[in-house]
Amino acid sequence: MKFAKNKTAQKAPGNAPSKKPATKKALAKAAARKGTATTAVAAARESLTESTTSARDAVVATLVNFSPGLVQVNPDGTIIPLGLFRLSFGDPKVGLDDGQMKGFFAAVSTAINDTRVGALIDAKLGDTGASANIGDVARLIQLWIDNPDMTANHV
Repeated sequence: MKFAKNKTAQKAPGNAPSKKPATKKALAKAAARKGTATTAVAAARESLTESTTSARDAVVATLVNFSPGLVQVNPDGTIIPLGLFRLSFGDPKVGLDDGQMKGFFAAVSTAINDTRVGALIDAKLGDTGASANIGDVARLIQLWIDNPDMTANHV
């Protein structure tokens, strides 16, 4: 009885196919996104329009840049993980911890580009931990965006 030889075992290491350029670009992009919180802030800001009025968009853009590979937006607009706004920041599907929350809120504040809302985020959400619900935080920030008469003294 004869067995077929494994053809791949006969190949010399020098004959192995090289990685495709697209894969190299994707890996380089992912490595670049793993930088500091400052990089995530800048990336979140760049992914939005000059001044967004949607806390939801700012939160999603920030999470995409803080949790690359975990939080994603598909080309059709579907947000991964499904049900993101029912999860907490510390959920394994989101991947933020208490130490990243300050940077997260700085990125959201920068993305929204409204000094009054930024001051409210700093004053009222600065000590929020990763156990907070993402949807609750986004709705609270949206409330501040929609009500320009609210200040840190009124909340």
